[in-house]
Amino acid sequence: MAQHSRHSSALSGATYRSYASLVLVAAWVVMAAALVGGTAAARNPVENVHLAMTGNITQMVVSWKTANNASSVVQYGFSSGKYTFTASGSSDSYDSKSGFNHNVVLSGLSPATVYYYVCGDPSGSMSSEFNFTTPQPTFRPFRVAVYGDLGTDHSQDTINCLNGLAATDSVDFYWHLGDIRYRSNVRASACEPTR
Repeated sequence: MAQHSRHSSALSGATYRSYASLVLVAAWVVMAAALVGGTAAARNPVENVHLAMTGNITQMVVSWKTANNASSVVQYGFSSGKYTFTASGSSDSYDSKSGFNHNVVLSGLSPATVYYYVCGDPSGSMSSEFNFTTPQPTFRPFRVAVYGDLGTDHSQDTINCLNGLAATDSVDFYWHLGDIRYRSNVRASACEPTR
């Protein structure tokens, strides 16, 4: 009987060591996957997020740029951090060196409503949160800031002005006339107003 008990004890120790080794290997695999995934997301950040109206007050287009191709998804909802809706879109590129442009149309939006959203690839990199307010169903006067082609040189005065307007809620709508991004992959994001 004592011999059987000793053998059983030794077997339990071996089983325990095997189990502990398996747990360590599994933990290593999970950590490695997280590190690789985090690195991949860091290499493909969401940049140059901007909105475009379609002419239909129940729609909004969310656009952004990534260095590598990825899914084009917008998660959105009525409260900060609570995204109850998801929309998918498409991406295209001038060429693989210039990055990828992503466009997603949000449809069925309610008028005069604030929506919070994030965009990107849910299995990779998502943007920080942004928000927009859909237009009123009937016309009302509003204030517009119109600007364009900030370029990469001598644009700090315009950026400071836009940030000042944003900080004081002096403008209802910002209209960027163009040159949001360059084919040569020059980072126009350095010239974007802060959120």
